[in-house]
Amino acid sequence: MVRFSSRTLAVLNLLILITCGVYSQDFSVLGSIEGNQLIEWESVEGASGYRVEVRRDGHVFIDTISPSEKLFLKLAAGTYEYRIHVLSPFESPVSVSEWHTLQVKRHAAPVFKLKEPLVFMEGESGNTVLEAELLNLTEQPSFFLVQDETKIALNGEFKDENIALSVQPGNLGTGSWSLRAEYSSGLNYTFPGAVIIEPKRSPEFFSIDQPVITGTEPVLLEISGQNFHPDMTVTFTGNTGNLKTSGLKVINGTTAQVIVYPAAAQEGSYSLTLTNPGEAQISSETVLSIEPEKKTYTPQDFKIQFGWSPYFIFNGKQVVFSLISAETAVVFQSGWEGPFLSGLGAEIRFSMSPGIDFMLSDSNFFTQTDISLLWRPLTKKSAAPVILVGVGNSISELGGYFNRPNLFHIRAGAAVELVKGNSSYRFGLNGMVLFTDKFIFPMTTISIRKNFRI
Repeated sequence: MVRFSSRTLAVLNLLILITCGVYSQDFSVLGSIEGNQLIEWESVEGASGYRVEVRRDGHVFIDTISPSEKLFLKLAAGTYEYRIHVLSPFESPVSVSEWHTLQVKRHAAPVFKLKEPLVFMEGESGNTVLEAELLNLTEQPSFFLVQDETKIALNGEFKDENIALSVQPGNLGTGSWSLRAEYSSGLNYTFPGAVIIEPKRSPEFFSIDQPVITGTEPVLLEISGQNFHPDMTVTFTGNTGNLKTSGLKVINGTTAQVIVYPAAAQEGSYSLTLTNPGEAQISSETVLSIEPEKKTYTPQDFKIQFGWSPYFIFNGKQVVFSLISAETAVVFQSGWEGPFLSGLGAEIRFSMSPGIDFMLSDSNFFTQTDISLLWRPLTKKSAAPVILVGVGNSISELGGYFNRPNLFHIRAGAAVELVKGNSSYRFGLNGMVLFTDKFIFPMTTISIRKNFRI
């Protein structure tokens, strides 16, 4: 009969081996742990095998035969008992050990999470800090950047449960690099995509949505192309320097939006330079033009105006007026070159009203015809001033009282023209002087007109 020596059933060692694997690249997922326990014992001469029983809380849940002197188990954390039967060549039990305690402790693998992965362009140099927060730290690991078979050691500075690792992008090839922590116990943890080296690519330009800019207001431009890096720069260059820009925004690598300020720029053509990090760039000639501000009307213009023009004639303390008066005018804009000359023009006006009572003499009509020079600056704004000076003839029975049915008059006026689309409205005030053989009569008219372009 085969018997045990006093040390036959002594447990020589107990090893807990844990391997670690990451199953997601989501930065909120830390990892998944699997564990194995290995029990070993001394061999017994003549034994054909060993029967191993494992129980917990008095219940045997593992009863298996091992041909060798070791057995791998997969047990959750907790307290267990096990015993070993020595089997004869006929596989019958010869002897059995006492129940021995097996304590499986929970061993959470030390892991980490990144505060922010790093992205570089190919060719960038210098040192950059990669920060990681360590969890379940039992020892200080060694850190490496890993890509396929390439493994680069990193130097770091530990502070509490954080580490700052020094990364030199100039030593890394293009692509995605994983960060691996290796522990002396044999444990390791890997975080994929911790550092990304993007290949150097030159941007490509396709089009710009507004190739011509007029006026002085800031303009939002949209540039289309491809290989636009989020840190790309945009430069418009003219004969006298660069166009001021701000607020660059890159969308999906194919669209760039940027605000330009033509007020501080010279008129003319501008080339475009797009530059990605790493000095990869492309230049396109004459993609943008800044032109003079467009005017509300064409330089040379004809308009016809209709309106209401009540008038007031003063004779000492006596005021004669009529609120029922209409007028028509034809207005011509010169179109001459020059900042002042372009605003010069002329106006021919005709007005008529029913009769008035003047000096006890019935006057049953009152008409005026005059021609005036005017100045109205051509502007893009919605309001423009108008200045007029002219001469004309007034016909009324008022003149007949002085045996002069035709009265000469001088006219001066000022108005404001409000522009709305292709039409405009004029609100003005005119001062006139009517001349007879013996008297001079001041006269005031109010003019409210609507313009129609011919």
